[in-house]
Amino acid sequence: MNLQKTLSEKFYEVNKAFFEKESGINFIRVEVSLRDLKDLTAISSKISKFLDEIDPLEEEYYLDVYSPGTDEEIKITDLSNFIGEHVKVELKKSVKDKKIFIGNIVSFNEVNLIVRWNAKGQFRNQSIDIDNIEKVRKYAKISKI
Repeated sequence: MNLQKTLSEKFYEVNKAFFEKESGINFIRVEVSLRDLKDLTAISSKISKFLDEIDPLEEEYYLDVYSPGTDEEIKITDLSNFIGEHVKVELKKSVKDKKIFIGNIVSFNEVNLIVRWNAKGQFRNQSIDIDNIEKVRKYAKISKI
């Protein structure tokens, strides 16, 4: 059985699903795209009930449903879903002597990403060529009180 495919077809929130043996104990690990604890608990229960119905392993196993957290890498094709989000953009080649931009996504299209970042107290929009992006991650913003 292809666990990844089976769970992804049933639950759109599933990013990854795999079997793993750790210290002699069987695990089914499922990464979902949810962040809210209430939503995570609800989907965990639904996945558990579904797995009980299809019985993917003959042996006993533990179900581990988790969220990737705030350090999640964002696929380039998904950037339009993160407009307004705080991110860290790592580049292949420097732009304005910088290889990393931390800021909010302003816009995205098939050619470039625009990030609003703080340049020594002045907020600026930086256009970044999509082909120059190494990776983009959500970035936790901590405000001082």
